[in-house]
Amino acid sequence: MAGLGRNVAWYTAHGGRLPREPAQVREHVTVPGWSQVPQRTRDGRPVTYRPTGERTFEIVVGDASGPAAARTVIALTVPENVPTDMAPEVFDQWWGLEVSRQQLRELEERLKQLGG
Repeated sequence: MAGLGRNVAWYTAHGGRLPREPAQVREHVTVPGWSQVPQRTRDGRPVTYRPTGERTFEIVVGDASGPAAARTVIALTVPENVPTDMAPEVFDQWWGLEVSRQQLRELEERLKQLGG
C-alpha cells in the first residue's frame, strides 16, 4: 500500500490538492517504474482510497463498509511542505521516510495515552 500513498502524495505535490478518487491517481500519476494504484491486494482484498481532509487520507484494506475487525485503515497526511522538485526516485525515498515519521509520531502518542 506504500505505492498508493506515494502516488497520492505525488499527485498532491504536483496538483496542489488531494485527488478526490483513485481514478485521478491512475490517470495522472504515470511515473515509469512506479506501480499503478492497486484495486486489490495479492490475496484479493479490496483496497480503497478515502480523502478525509484537505491533506489527509486513508487507505483501507478489506471491506470498507464492513466491521472494523474486517479491515485495516492506514491514515496518512501529505505535509504542507511536500517537495515538488524531486526526481521520482528521490521522491519515493522521501515519501518512505515521511510515512515512517508519521507512524513513529502516532506510536509516541499511543504510548503517552497508555502512560508510557
